[in-house]
Amino acid sequence: MLDPFVYLDRIDAKQVAQDMINELSPLGKDHKLKGAVLEGIQEVLALREKGEQVGLMHVVDWLEEHMDEKIHEYGRFLRLTITDSILRLGFSYGENSGLDFKEKTTVLEIQDLSLPKDDISPELYSDADRKALCLMISLGRFCEMFGKRDIEQKTAVYFTEAWVFNKSNSGRAIISSMARVGRSQMNQLVLDTQFIDDLGTEDEKGNYGIVFAFDEDSERDKILTHLGLECNEENRKEMKRMIKGQCWMRDIYGRVGKLNVHSLFEEFTEALKTTEKTSNSEAEEQVA
Repeated sequence: MLDPFVYLDRIDAKQVAQDMINELSPLGKDHKLKGAVLEGIQEVLALREKGEQVGLMHVVDWLEEHMDEKIHEYGRFLRLTITDSILRLGFSYGENSGLDFKEKTTVLEIQDLSLPKDDISPELYSDADRKALCLMISLGRFCEMFGKRDIEQKTAVYFTEAWVFNKSNSGRAIISSMARVGRSQMNQLVLDTQFIDDLGTEDEKGNYGIVFAFDEDSERDKILTHLGLECNEENRKEMKRMIKGQCWMRDIYGRVGKLNVHSLFEEFTEALKTTEKTSNSEAEEQVA
């Protein structure tokens, strides 16, 4: 579903395909491999324009069949990495339907996606981390294009774990583009993240109108600054005293107040449930 050759136009498919491969196996300053990847992408896109069914795996095939030993080995490495892994969501032969921009509602959750921890530098990413970020590039571009597709149609994108975009240059570019879609194109972007810095630069942070800020002891001063509140001991204590379900809310006029969040419908509560209650947990709730 996340194969860019299946659901994106030529220009976007080329850029996303290049970013996905580079995220999976960074090419650095190896211009020979970079050029080969770009040539392979161009060749496969040309086949698509002729009406053939193609996917990102055809680029891997092209690289693996190359006469140059270095390019051949790189293609072989990509194939071995992709085969029997979660990457088949983004690397296909075009045999499956891709994400559809015309669907009224799309809920996409990738099971067992192992995202890199926020305190690990890119040089120390595991193979699982790079696979996850590779797929997130395609997912992020879908969200961006979904908001842009019709400026007269109201759209909304809800994105959880948005911090992962800050883990790569291509990811930061995508989240910045998503934020700029905004009101001019009738799009509402909702980002769910743990850290203020994930909202981008100071200029990009200004694109967000309403803010719901829950307590995070390591981020209190940043949260208060972002909300326009004084970083004094009184406000820090106010945050520290917040119980589960309480947060600061800043509205579109810049007014800030404390908000208690309650689930309006049982269906919401059930959908967001992460664990099953046991007799022990119920006993603990009664004691608390």
